[in-house]
Amino acid sequence: MSFATNGILESGFSEDDSATLTMLANLEYTGGYTNHQDAISFCNNQFPNDENSKNIIVLVTDGVPTRPGEGQEPSIFGLEAAEDAKNDGALILPVFVTTSYTGDQYDNSI
Repeated sequence: MSFATNGILESGFSEDDSATLTMLANLEYTGGYTNHQDAISFCNNQFPNDENSKNIIVLVTDGVPTRPGEGQEPSIFGLEAAEDAKNDGALILPVFVTTSYTGDQYDNSI
């Protein structure tokens, strides 16, 4: 799955670690806005209903969310999606990636 303004499924669920790592290594940045809500919700909805497995979302982001807006701070929507995923049993691991750091890019609320 990759996302920017909206989520896009890059590969379905797989238990093949090498295939997953290859797919991740070949992801390219597509540009767009930062939409944590869509990324988290989209990933969470892809998980199979299997009580014997642990669902993990690795949220790779370049900063605080900028979408969706809808009259509220975008981070509120991301936090709601994160709570929903956690309530469904998913573990979220955020990864912050940037070439330059300014304090306003970082949001440790997820």
